[in-house]
Amino acid sequence: MLILAALTAGAGWVQPGISVLGYSLALGAVGHGVRTLEAVVFPRCFGVRHLGAIRGVKHSVTVGASAFGPLALAYGRGLASSYRPVLLVFTVFPLAVALATVFVRTPRIADET
Repeated sequence: MLILAALTAGAGWVQPGISVLGYSLALGAVGHGVRTLEAVVFPRCFGVRHLGAIRGVKHSVTVGASAFGPLALAYGRGLASSYRPVLLVFTVFPLAVALATVFVRTPRIADET
């Protein structure tokens, strides 16, 4: 999440050329790292009984955020004449997730027998 926050903040300064390649590789690694982590953590924390429903809700939130993000970026660019301030504000989201990991307890799997 810290790397994602840094990538989000830095996206406004990416220029054509090698920085786009580095940015894209790092963003892809973060995104797929989260998916790999999810594949391990979800069954461990929640069990497998309702795993499909949990992943369905998570996917719905992801699709909604993917639809909302460009709208928020466009609106912010209209207000600020640049994407940079909006991207800096958006760093709050991955930083909040990183901070939440300190306070959220690992869920216990209910006895399914």
